[in-house]
Amino acid sequence: MGRVDEARRILARLRSTPYNEHDPEVNRELQEILAVAKLERVRQADGEDGFIRMIVTSGGKLHIRRRIILVVWLQILQELAGIGVITVYAPTVFRSGGFSDTLARLLSGFNDVSYMFSVFIAVFLLDRTGRRKTLYWGNIVMGISLLIAGVAAKYALQYGAGSATEDLALAKRWGAALAAMVFLYTATFGATWLSVPWLYPTEVFPLFIRAKGGSWSVFGWSIGNGIVTEITPFLFTAIRYNTFFLFGALNFFCMPFVWAFYPETSCRSLESIDELFESNSAFVAFDKRLTSIGRIRVGEEDDA
Repeated sequence: MGRVDEARRILARLRSTPYNEHDPEVNRELQEILAVAKLERVRQADGEDGFIRMIVTSGGKLHIRRRIILVVWLQILQELAGIGVITVYAPTVFRSGGFSDTLARLLSGFNDVSYMFSVFIAVFLLDRTGRRKTLYWGNIVMGISLLIAGVAAKYALQYGAGSATEDLALAKRWGAALAAMVFLYTATFGATWLSVPWLYPTEVFPLFIRAKGGSWSVFGWSIGNGIVTEITPFLFTAIRYNTFFLFGALNFFCMPFVWAFYPETSCRSLESIDELFESNSAFVAFDKRLTSIGRIRVGEEDDA
């Protein structure tokens, strides 16, 4: 089984105070590691680490295909939340609020800077609130922000220069409201949905296929990003400010999928992750062991 004695000593240094190689917690965690390592070696020996094999077979007890579907769709949902609309077409977004080309570009740059700094919020947030709740509150704030942005864009255009109901002072106020909502949306995305879809695949796949599992995640991002960036110019031309309403609604559309199918991975040991996917059912919403922050021990009986 490899360097078991060395592993025991390392775990004792990490987990036992004072140092005790026979500490029950040390022995329990070591047995978890050995059990998972044995299972993963069997799967690897069976050839289940190939890209095609990963998706065409279920992966047995590990349910590898389910994990692939989850990480691919999480990336697609990330893009459906509308970040490509805001970041890629930011000047167009701000112009819809009545801003000049120059000011729209400046606001776009400032928005990207605030986007960068908002990512640091995730460093302190993710393990405290968990992956699922982080995505929930991200969708709520982003959805509301885009809906309000849609209202602001509508009235900024309605009262803008050259309109039948021209009122430049009022248009300017609505434009400012649009800009504020765009900044709020982007900062919230940076603190929530930007990080989780990239972190999740590094947590849910066994070590022997983790890199390839991450590749499937990038595949999902490519699909979602490609769709959104291609249709956005058409949407702004065809439905104008209603584009904000569409993507605002899509944020609320994402939430039931996270609630129903995505187990909580925060604060779980590497070895306990596989137990999150042992069930033959992909539905996790009503199982508190799978949706709460904490640790699931390998081999632990279901209290339910």
